[in-house]
Amino acid sequence: MVSRCFEEVIRRIRAEYVEMPGMILVADQVERLCGVEPALCRMALDTLVQTRFLRQRADGAYVRVSSGEPRGAP
Repeated sequence: MVSRCFEEVIRRIRAEYVEMPGMILVADQVERLCGVEPALCRMALDTLVQTRFLRQRADGAYVRVSSGEPRGAP
């Protein structure tokens, strides 16, 4: 069972990426923006990558997956 806190963190991160299209942040920036502790933030980011809402670029930054984005883009 997923905790309400974890679900809320996922909703918060998703909302930030929806509100600001094109946003590119590393995990530390997401933590500060959303006020989330590092371990919980990393778990949420991993979940959002697994569900293909976000992807992690080679430089470690997280970006929203868009249908018009070419596969393998940096």
